[in-house]
Amino acid sequence: MTKPVRNNLRAIVIAVLIFLRAARVWYGRMKLCSIARCMNTKGTPKSRYKRLDRFLLKAPFEIAEVTKAFLGMIPYEKIGGLVPVLIDQTDVSGVQVIAASIPSQGRALPLAFTTFEKEKEAKKA
Repeated sequence: MTKPVRNNLRAIVIAVLIFLRAARVWYGRMKLCSIARCMNTKGTPKSRYKRLDRFLLKAPFEIAEVTKAFLGMIPYEKIGGLVPVLIDQTDVSGVQVIAASIPSQGRALPLAFTTFEKEKEAKKA
């Protein structure tokens, strides 16, 4: 992973952590402009938003590469030579999220996730 990609990922992760620690002023919704405002980088909120948007649209990294890097940072215990992974499905504002997490020190640390929309069932008359 190149240095600019690492720097951008670092700035985004720190911004998300700052955003999540803020008082509940975001009404349960996470938006790019909110994350951009929390980024500790040079520029105006608008320029930080544009930087974040370009970075995420371009996706200059493979998710498998990022997952391996996260796995290397998480303190976990192997059980019988295997790493336990928790799979969870939840609903976030109508969007279904499936997350894979690693249990560590009483917490579930997210490793990967995907989203999908649940098909609406037809009502029977």
